[in-house]
Amino acid sequence: MLARVKNDEGATLWGWAPLDFNGCTGEFNGAAGALVFLERYDWAYLADGAGVASYDCWSDPSCSFEKKTDVFPLGPGGETAFAPQPEPTTAMFWATTFSSFRRPLAGGAPLYSVLTTGNTVARRDIGNWPTANYRGAMDDKPGSDSRKFTLAHEWGHLQTILATTDIAMGDIDYGYSPETCSDDPSDPDYDPDCMPSMDHTIDSLEYQPAASVEGFAQWYTISTWNDESQAQAAYVVAGSLLFFSDVLLEDQYVPLCSEQSCPDGVANEMDWAFALWEYQARQMDPDPTPLQVGGMLGSAHPWPADPASFWDHFVASLLLDQSLIDAWTGIGGAFAIDH
Repeated sequence: MLARVKNDEGATLWGWAPLDFNGCTGEFNGAAGALVFLERYDWAYLADGAGVASYDCWSDPSCSFEKKTDVFPLGPGGETAFAPQPEPTTAMFWATTFSSFRRPLAGGAPLYSVLTTGNTVARRDIGNWPTANYRGAMDDKPGSDSRKFTLAHEWGHLQTILATTDIAMGDIDYGYSPETCSDDPSDPDYDPDCMPSMDHTIDSLEYQPAASVEGFAQWYTISTWNDESQAQAAYVVAGSLLFFSDVLLEDQYVPLCSEQSCPDGVANEMDWAFALWEYQARQMDPDPTPLQVGGMLGSAHPWPADPASFWDHFVASLLLDQSLIDAWTGIGGAFAIDH
């Protein structure tokens, strides 16, 4: 934690400073019975200059990303005062800090995770800095803040997109419709009654830019929570026993698009995620680093307006060794994302 102690007159008695290894501030003088304000938030400073902080905007709906404040009276001289623990953000904070340590793609960037009553989504909520928002438990329903794969997915959006290149939500079109129609007046297949599918799920089909964006976040999740020495990554969705059996027990991943024969410019995020895992985790010469993989999306942006030409544009934009490009092209075909 990063902490500061102030008195009721607003004067700083100690801090800002990290708590020590015992979780304590330094000693300070104050009159017995006087009110003391301890301001603090979960905070980690990593070796590459990245900072991770977590905010609780779930317990306090009026949260404006302010620090947590505890108020208590000082006891007689020499007495130790204890702040209440643990914070609601503790599990979320440690998961995001571990992810940053394991896959430090956004070096030097201050990154924030927020426990919220709103949607689980990557935003720019703190001074336009990248922010990962996680929905807390509500109405007896579990929140996304305790699911390590969900945490890493939103963190992956920050790491691989927002902290790499400025890809706006307006750049990402999730509106692919499996019907042969389009809601775009400039499209030859335009139909004013066409209703594109906006139901984005783990197994939905999207236009390539959207599938790649979500696939990069899933790859970040897979590479955070899996050992690269494994023959197969295991991304397990709660309740998906068939998926668990196929990937973890049967040692196989069946691309969704190869089964559904995706048209040009259309793909699935999990197909992208497992292709990226295969590309990064399998031994090659030279071996692609996580940073190279994480930067691939940035080098391909801005994307072409036509999703059907996305793949060729993506491959052409990669500033990698030719052997890596060849490997990526082959894997793209094997995982049905080369549309």
